[in-house]
Amino acid sequence: MTTSAPTVSLRLPGANQQYRLTCRVQTGPTTLGTVALDQDTVARDPRIPAPMIDQEAAATAELMTDFRGYVIEAAAGTGANGITSLFLASLLRNEIANTPPLPGQSPRAARERELARSDAAVRERERGGAPEADVLNASIGVGQIKPSTAATVTGATPWVEQDRNDREPGRRRALANYLGLSPAQQREILTLLAWPRGNITTAARLLARLKNRSNRYPGLTQAAFGANERAVKIVATEYNIGASTTHEALAQPSTYGDTVWTNMQDPLMRQFFP
Repeated sequence: MTTSAPTVSLRLPGANQQYRLTCRVQTGPTTLGTVALDQDTVARDPRIPAPMIDQEAAATAELMTDFRGYVIEAAAGTGANGITSLFLASLLRNEIANTPPLPGQSPRAARERELARSDAAVRERERGGAPEADVLNASIGVGQIKPSTAATVTGATPWVEQDRNDREPGRRRALANYLGLSPAQQREILTLLAWPRGNITTAARLLARLKNRSNRYPGLTQAAFGANERAVKIVATEYNIGASTTHEALAQPSTYGDTVWTNMQDPLMRQFFP
């Protein structure tokens, strides 16, 4: 269901309390049904920074309060030679903090604004229109993933590697493959990325795919990879700019990769993400 009404934020007072939120769905005076959500409240962990200090604090707080379970689950799902939850969380922290909000907005509000634009583009396609490609393929969600990239992770389109010296042909090919999908397939990918759990799982699968290519680090276990500074920086860099055909010895980390590694050294991140 799509609605133009703004999102309602509720502050439920008191720790260790139970609440039931009930929403009545109506069309005019007719009630179509109700939806109920049971919510337990817990005391705020004093170790978690207050979210309104700055973008970095907001990203850290959201990761630790809302997404921790999803991150640990998604990292574990990549297997013994996959990625650690600390690496995944540290990369997502960077993506959340860098999602550009409007003045006075949170990163979450910025993501919701992006998702609304993407949803409108897919709906335009479903009606037979031709939305702008850069809107249809905008980076969205917790991990700021392009639908064209998600399509290669899910197998909806072929995996694409880029030439480090000329990345545009690979990027154009991935985009063309995505634009060639049906509106129903594009809706399926958007739905996957719109939900935090699906977005985080897709990010984890993408990172594991980047790591385990033959020209990267398929032989490293989760723990060995998480302790290897160069490997972490290279894989994080390719998450940011795309998979490269370059031999590992010639691969170069970026400042993005440096930031992810720095996040991994944060004692608080280490406490929350094994």
